[in-house]
Amino acid sequence: MFTQMRNNLTHAWKQARLLNMIKKGSLSPTEQTKKSWTSLIQSYEDVPKEFKAFFESFNDKKVPFPYTLLTPSFEGYLNRQSIKMISILDKHLVVLEVNGTTYTEKSFPYEGILYIEFSTILLDAYLKISGILNQTKVASSIIKFNAINDYLFFPIIERIRQISDKEFDEPQPEEIEKFNKWSQVSYKFMNFAKRSLQGSELIKKDIFQPEIKSKIISFLGKTFYRTISPALMCILTNKELIVIQEGNKRYKEEKYGGTWFYIPLIRIDTLSLEEKKDYLLNLSVHLPKMNSLEFVFQTSFKEDLSQLIDQFQAI
Repeated sequence: MFTQMRNNLTHAWKQARLLNMIKKGSLSPTEQTKKSWTSLIQSYEDVPKEFKAFFESFNDKKVPFPYTLLTPSFEGYLNRQSIKMISILDKHLVVLEVNGTTYTEKSFPYEGILYIEFSTILLDAYLKISGILNQTKVASSIIKFNAINDYLFFPIIERIRQISDKEFDEPQPEEIEKFNKWSQVSYKFMNFAKRSLQGSELIKKDIFQPEIKSKIISFLGKTFYRTISPALMCILTNKELIVIQEGNKRYKEEKYGGTWFYIPLIRIDTLSLEEKKDYLLNLSVHLPKMNSLEFVFQTSFKEDLSQLIDQFQAI
């Protein structure tokens, strides 16, 4: 509840600031909305001047321009950030960020990407890429954008996951149908799960964890709770571990969106369980270079999680 109040106050402040800009005549509501949209850059001529030097080799009309997105930044947007470009190249994914009159660059070799995190909450969305640069350094990039353009990021996510193949471009119907069992538990998560599979993926284990809350205080006949862990679904396939959470770190109480973690099995060193206080468990996903992701479950899921770990080890 307190988190939701804080989010509401933050939104109200930002909206008041935006309305003040509109009253001053700096931006119309339509212009303000359009300026938050991600753009698909299809030619060298469309590249902003700050990034021209990087794309110089694509100035030749005979060289196909790579799939490239531009995420804007301007005063008043809910997620102010520097202008960024993200581009799919043959051997790596590159993220450029404007820095004065030039740019900084992060190049993620596809074989070195540890995981991606994709979140969309109402119109607020982001893509986080975490990977190993130059075979030694672990780095990450977060690209924030207006969720109205989320479809533009799907080719990037598909290229990183590299699940689809010539035989199975679409998920196999019999695998998709395995999620129907969750329709009475959470219709939303059933659909989230169905949207997550790609190509030739085979489901080895799937677990749904309802939201975990703990009581803070009771006052005047009302009880207030805090969220310990959002509702989540954990899906182990023959190629990756997929974790879907309700909301994200910023909007823990938000029920109208979700966050997807896609973790290639070949990047996972080990999976482990650790018992915590208050009848909780930590599922830890151990990644190279001492990196890890953690997800909270109730102890009642210990047997299911142990089976998931056994399945992972068998793969």
